[in-house]
Amino acid sequence: MRVKTRGWTWASGTDVTALKQGPPCQTVRRAGVCLDLRDLPFGEGIGEARKAAMRWIDLLADLGLGLWRVPGLAARDADGRPHSGLAFDASLHRGLAEDVEIDDEHITAWLSEEPWRVHHAVHATIAKTEGEDWRAWPDAFRAEDGNLSVEVDANRVRYHAGLQLQMEIGWKMVLHHANMRQVIIVLDVASETSPASIEAWTQQAREAWPMRVTTNARRAHVLALGDGMDATFVEDLPELPVGFVVHGDDPEGAALGRLRWSSQRAGEDETCFGLLDGAGTDDLHALLEGPARWVAPSFHDLAPAGHSPFDADVLMPYAIAAHERGR
Repeated sequence: MRVKTRGWTWASGTDVTALKQGPPCQTVRRAGVCLDLRDLPFGEGIGEARKAAMRWIDLLADLGLGLWRVPGLAARDADGRPHSGLAFDASLHRGLAEDVEIDDEHITAWLSEEPWRVHHAVHATIAKTEGEDWRAWPDAFRAEDGNLSVEVDANRVRYHAGLQLQMEIGWKMVLHHANMRQVIIVLDVASETSPASIEAWTQQAREAWPMRVTTNARRAHVLALGDGMDATFVEDLPELPVGFVVHGDDPEGAALGRLRWSSQRAGEDETCFGLLDGAGTDDLHALLEGPARWVAPSFHDLAPAGHSPFDADVLMPYAIAAHERGR
């Protein structure tokens, strides 16, 4: 069953109680925190990253903070640019999903659904012997006019595809936990990737944007879109079970469940997702008091260096300040 609202939907099992009555920007003022999953402290054991993510969600919920902004799930280069707009960081596999059970039939079905999954698995297979940066690979492993014709070990391709499938399922467990705790996951979707990225290898640029959005729509409640991804771009997409935060003007966005990015100190209006502009307490309070419907400053702007995200006392002053200002 799908529960339809004006211009967007929540798939059954993906809605959050607080959002059942309408799109995000028509519900409540919310405060949350932006934190990379890899910045959470967790051990090297199987499933430890997934447990840490659920513990973080529990902490946010217990503090009354209703948003977790996740700045991407892909590996990044030295400049912080993602190596993919679609695939999970392989280093998360053990901690997120190594204990997830799949079989050959699952892998075959998963690979057949979207071309990028094959591209990623082939790229990962070649990278094991040739290095991560495709620009240093022999010409035989290069794409020509966006077409790939390479010979690789099919078993290794299936192995790397299986890792991605397991992480997809492992992350869905995290998303399900967020549903239960009524914490909205806002996932960043990059408009630009690293020159060494998989999309650059397959000679894709802006044409990869729609696939990035439709793929990541299964991983979050709201997608926070990158530079250039505006209301016009979103309107050209198929209907997806997520809300959006877009760039630029969006006069019709409020009625369609969208918010706009705002870097003004107090946010522009109630249809905005406010970004913290400045590092002082006054800047933070101005943002919390302002009209922006949602705010989620970085944990590193809220906590002194060296403190663990799991120290509830670190976020308590922020949570209290947010609640006192109607969030």
